[in-house]
Amino acid sequence: MGMIDVSGYWHQTIQISVNQAKGKSVMRVAFIFMASFGVLNFFNVECRAQQTPPPDVPVVNESLANDKQDAVQVVTEEVQIGFAAMDDKERFVIGVEKEDVGITEDGVPQTITSIRRVPADVMLLLDVGAGVLPMAKDIRVVRRLAQEVMASLPEGERVSVVQFAERPEVLRDWTTDKAEVEQVLETKLLSGRQARFSDAVLFAVRGFETQPTINRHLVIISDGVESAASAARRAEAWRACARANVTIHFLSLTKFAVEAVKGKTKLMRPRELRADVMGTEERERVRQTFPPYGGGRPPIMYQMKTQPGGVTVNLDFKQRRLLKDYEAATRQSETELAKQITEDAGGALHTPQTADEMLDASGKIAREIGAQYIITYRPKRPFAESPAGEARRIFVASRRVGLHLSARRKYVGLR
Repeated sequence: MGMIDVSGYWHQTIQISVNQAKGKSVMRVAFIFMASFGVLNFFNVECRAQQTPPPDVPVVNESLANDKQDAVQVVTEEVQIGFAAMDDKERFVIGVEKEDVGITEDGVPQTITSIRRVPADVMLLLDVGAGVLPMAKDIRVVRRLAQEVMASLPEGERVSVVQFAERPEVLRDWTTDKAEVEQVLETKLLSGRQARFSDAVLFAVRGFETQPTINRHLVIISDGVESAASAARRAEAWRACARANVTIHFLSLTKFAVEAVKGKTKLMRPRELRADVMGTEERERVRQTFPPYGGGRPPIMYQMKTQPGGVTVNLDFKQRRLLKDYEAATRQSETELAKQITEDAGGALHTPQTADEMLDASGKIAREIGAQYIITYRPKRPFAESPAGEARRIFVASRRVGLHLSARRKYVGLR
């Protein structure tokens, strides 16, 4: 409703009152003038009061609202990357500042806005698809390595456990109770026939969607060998990890598995059993399985089980063929993982060969996770000017003597 203009009307009234006041006392004229002016102000205030909106209703300028060019959208872009800070003895370094770290994106130095500590979300993705070759991928080895990771992981980190063979299965959802996770590892791991590795990685990435933190770590214990149907999605799995900002720690069983099947693909191989590794009690138990032979020469089977030397003849041609195929697939997997983990997913690949090396690598992974900081910077090349899903390479370097940093090498920008 528009404001009523009554100024003209009351102006005429004032003029009439003044003309009729000729010859009268000045006091009467002044009185009429003041009364008229008061009524005018009353109407003016009344009309304005009807137009004033209540305090909680915003006043909109319609001319600006209709002008689309006056609307300006301001977008602030930030990149957040995790990195581990350790000293010469692989111990966590406290108090890392912005001045201690430098970072480049596609070779261009960036300006760091903040560095802070954030609790980590850690998912253990365990390969239990031993199938027909349990000697190549022993579930006991997988369990022991996972337990070593948990033992070295700091308190307060959220952990989830997923095992996979024919399909992935969540054994324990996100929790900070390390004792509960260790109980799950001890009692719930179960071997399967084949491993669908890439499907399991995609499943694991979706599991991080429920966690708001940006400090995400996926610890994979596997040989990387999988069925053909699942292998077709391997590239997709690594891209999903990069998009979700998940740091990959891959503890590869390839070298250990190749060593486990070494020699078993041959028709004849030296006997593995040696008499000096059999204790007296075990030798006596073996002897009792044979009929008495008096004081003469022991039976040949007894000698084979307790005496050194000789050869083993493997007449299981099907198993030998499977072992040969597995050994070839494992070597190929190791070569592919070296590129896919480090280049495509921007993670770290550990390929220990002996049991001691595997335990050391498990502890190192846990220490790296516990030494994580989150670095934030604003990219000098905006994502709005880049193709959707563009991958950018980053390099985090130390500017302090004795400070060693490790971080992922790429990330995917989302628009």
